[in-house]
Amino acid sequence: MAIPIITIHHGYVPYLLHVLAQAKATNPRSEIILLGDSSNSIISFVTHRNTSDYFEEAQKFEEFYQDKHRSPNPYKYELTCFQRWFILKEFMEKNHIERAVHIDSDLMLYADMTKESTKFEDCEFTIQNQGCGHNSFIRLSGIRKFCKLIMDTYSDPDLFAIIEQQQKEREEQRKGHSVMQIGGISDMSLLRRFYQINGDNICSTSQILDDSVFDLKIDSASGGFEMQNSLKKIQWMNQQPFCKNLELNRLIKFNSLHFQGDSKRHIHRYFTGNPLQIIYHKIKIRLLWKLNLIKL
Repeated sequence: MAIPIITIHHGYVPYLLHVLAQAKATNPRSEIILLGDSSNSIISFVTHRNTSDYFEEAQKFEEFYQDKHRSPNPYKYELTCFQRWFILKEFMEKNHIERAVHIDSDLMLYADMTKESTKFEDCEFTIQNQGCGHNSFIRLSGIRKFCKLIMDTYSDPDLFAIIEQQQKEREEQRKGHSVMQIGGISDMSLLRRFYQINGDNICSTSQILDDSVFDLKIDSASGGFEMQNSLKKIQWMNQQPFCKNLELNRLIKFNSLHFQGDSKRHIHRYFTGNPLQIIYHKIKIRLLWKLNLIKL
């Protein structure tokens, strides 16, 4: 049975069409599920569900988070990053989904996720670099454990103090580096903690398996990949992206490309699906917007 692919996004942005259409094109057997809101319900080639129907635990979490916001990012942005995991858990529970792929809404897929999932058959959860969850193979048991960790951490002062101390140590380690990462506590901080205490059941998609890998960020050389104009130097073969690994001195296939931050503006250039599908939906969305039938 094909594994469902789930992304969570509020609001409408043009690149969301490319991400969902790319997932559909490369995973025709999988159900592509968008957990969103009324502004993106117009996308007709995916299964759309409103996050408001799966928001009970996410709402409860805010009660604990509201006085523990420790991030330079806006409160609402960081809260939403945490709440998505509770939304995903509740959706999987209510729809009796035992295993799924979660992707961020700025991630392009180029591989059959059902086939790739066999590489992580024994894992409850996959992350990248011990703290990134932008493309994760997730079992229901795993998301339950992660959400419990988040809720316990923010409701227990002693557990929250551990996260604060770990973040302080990370920021101390980064001092003096030419490039400073944004500090603060985010859901990635909790993913790192989750990996620390559940390492036996968590796998990394950062490792190269069968000469293929999942991307950390397209604008990152992490792992020793060749760069050009501040992006990975992608070579296309049969509509599949490859990049030379300078340490291994050979091409590695990328199962995904992650367009975090400013690199989102490049997403449309890496689309290998049906362009007519994109054009049709853009025209449809613009027409409905002009008629005041949808809000963007």
